[in-house]
Amino acid sequence: MIKRALTLIVLIPALLLAQLKSQSNETSKNDEFISKRKLTALTYSTFIPGAGQFYLGHKIKGVFFTLTAFGSLVVTIVSQNNLVGGK
Repeated sequence: MIKRALTLIVLIPALLLAQLKSQSNETSKNDEFISKRKLTALTYSTFIPGAGQFYLGHKIKGVFFTLTAFGSLVVTIVSQNNLVGGK
């Protein structure tokens, strides 16, 4: 299970980075600036869910993603504790 999660954490940003690089080869300088911003947003979102959206100016979406991710984490921990405590 942990191997799958780590694979996804590494694989998804790598694929997105490859896509951004291929797009930036075909763009002008103005579009290249946008690609750098998207790459920075991708880096932020890798460590804190929703931080990239917040960085790009989509504040409501960023807050929603952050609350959803951390809320899911809390629910998972509480469920695991209830499961272990019930045995």
